[in-house]
Amino acid sequence: MDGESIPGYVNKITEDGKKYITFSEPEAWHMKWAFETISKGLLATEHVFNQAKEKGLKCNRNSFLQAIKNPCYCGKVIVPQFKDEDMYLAEGKHKPLISERLFYEVQDVLKGKNRNKGIKIVSHNLLPLRGFLLCPECQKVLTGSPSKGRYAYYYYYHCQKQCKVRFKAGK
Repeated sequence: MDGESIPGYVNKITEDGKKYITFSEPEAWHMKWAFETISKGLLATEHVFNQAKEKGLKCNRNSFLQAIKNPCYCGKVIVPQFKDEDMYLAEGKHKPLISERLFYEVQDVLKGKNRNKGIKIVSHNLLPLRGFLLCPECQKVLTGSPSKGRYAYYYYYHCQKQCKVRFKAGK
């Protein structure tokens, strides 16, 4: 953790001079919420960051993006490479904010490994339900796009998989 605390934690010193980290509320609550939300894969990470900021998270975008990749949140510390030993993760003495399982679920979403449930919602006035409707055949989230007709564009919600489900977007 390089001496500086990460969002949701604060550095402390005991009366006898020993250093430790502990939760810093409400930041810890915001970070836990962010991990839980990202793990669902329903919102883009940028959108989760913006919502966390609206809720009161006090960090910038880069700090947030680095933080959600930091194993400190699941109780681990990074032991850097030294001489002939590779870098590795060790059990920290601090209390974890989230479970190890949740941490690795988030890492999978960030790496795109959970594409089946992870989506990016892009707002489009003519396709307001894009990213919210589920395909009746495969249960994946429907996307939307325009099709050029003879005289105008027509908008449709459709599945990205091979099921060929397609619905005209109504007004």
